[in-house]
Amino acid sequence: MKRLRQLTPQPTTPVSRSTASPNGVNFQFPSEHNAYSQAVLQDLMDPKKARAFERLKSNVADIWRPEFDDDFYLFRWVKARQFDAKKAEQMLRDHLEWRREFRADAILEEFAMPTVLADYYTGGFCGHDREGRPVWYDP
Repeated sequence: MKRLRQLTPQPTTPVSRSTASPNGVNFQFPSEHNAYSQAVLQDLMDPKKARAFERLKSNVADIWRPEFDDDFYLFRWVKARQFDAKKAEQMLRDHLEWRREFRADAILEEFAMPTVLADYYTGGFCGHDREGRPVWYDP
């Protein structure tokens, strides 16, 4: 449990958006990740893992999307497949196909809440806690 708390992203002041690991991997950091960023860099210190990440990044260049700006997005795919870039690439491509097929990226714009829910549902987004996580009240 203590390890999980250490890896939970904490709101911080912005940090450098890019850094290089000892293996030469240029990794794009979002400013809100600090402790988790260090854990990822630890993984990238292994040359085999760093090569797998770079291989995945170059293999999916043809399907580049704005959310790939954050290298954590790509890193989680290669880590989920035990740093097998080929399996991670297939998993990512399947995921993007699923998102296209089910119109997952447009659901927030296209969804219309039924009036009975809009009139009587008391829950919803309430704001953020002290550590920046969203708070949702669901009665």
